[in-house]
Amino acid sequence: MANKNITQLTPQTGSADTTSLFYTVTGGNSDKSLPFSVFVNNLGLTGVPTVPTATLGTNTTQIASTAFVQTALGSYAPKNNPVFTGTIGGGAASISLGGVASFASIQGTPVGTTSSAAGTFTTLTANTALIVNGTLSGPGVSTYLTTYLASPPAIGGTSASAGTFTTLAATTITASSTITPSQTAGIVGTTTNNNANAGSVGEYQTLTGTGVGLTSGSYVDLATLSLTAGDWDIQGTVNFNGSSLAASIVVAGINTVANTQPSATSGASQFLTFSSGVLTGATMTTPTVRQSLSATTTIRLGGSMTFSAGSVTATGSIRARRVR
Repeated sequence: MANKNITQLTPQTGSADTTSLFYTVTGGNSDKSLPFSVFVNNLGLTGVPTVPTATLGTNTTQIASTAFVQTALGSYAPKNNPVFTGTIGGGAASISLGGVASFASIQGTPVGTTSSAAGTFTTLTANTALIVNGTLSGPGVSTYLTTYLASPPAIGGTSASAGTFTTLAATTITASSTITPSQTAGIVGTTTNNNANAGSVGEYQTLTGTGVGLTSGSYVDLATLSLTAGDWDIQGTVNFNGSSLAASIVVAGINTVANTQPSATSGASQFLTFSSGVLTGATMTTPTVRQSLSATTTIRLGGSMTFSAGSVTATGSIRARRVR
């Protein structure tokens, strides 16, 4: 159809074609019919056409106004300098900050500062990723993320990490290097009448045997004590009791071999030799001897007396202290 100036569109009445409109051409006297589809297919509008604004949350094929779009976008944080509310990464979700330095701080006192930090530590390792379940707030996050996480100091690493700990409650705390306490303060000992745990430095073990009848000159075990592997200081005491006996040699000693007197040069026994005389009782204490044990071992306190008359009963008491 040739370009014409359409001045009027009116519904076509009285026609079988209800999809057409009449149009009037400027300068013409006759009306012409124009299919209605011309106005609904590939329709191009100019000016500022308007449509009804749908409510927020509408999800249909209707036309969305700019007011609807602006309202929907208003509920989201902007990409530049966003401000978050609520809980970030709650539940099982995590946010890995990595090298992002736009947060203000990490709340709380970091481990390794001069103020006290209480907690239970089984393994302390450094990591270049910070995983947060919760809300970040306060000053200092930017500095923390760009400096500490870029090269985190490892607690327990080759370089010292300063810190004050009020409580270290772990099943086992292992140091791979020397622990150097203050020369004046040192390691505080117990302040009451208790006992060190088994395996700890200062562990104390003791046992008293029952009376054993002696045969003159025969060395026998009087008390035995099982000690676990470690470095121990051990001492024993033997009480000899008899009736009008004539004694010449009395011996008390520490050994690991059953019913065997330690050698005179081992330092593990005490000998008492005297001229024959009447002796009704005697108490002997062995020297304190070291036993460095690589496995659980039975420590034996034994004794003997050489006598020519009467009878003798001996009772042994053995005690041990773990020194390291």
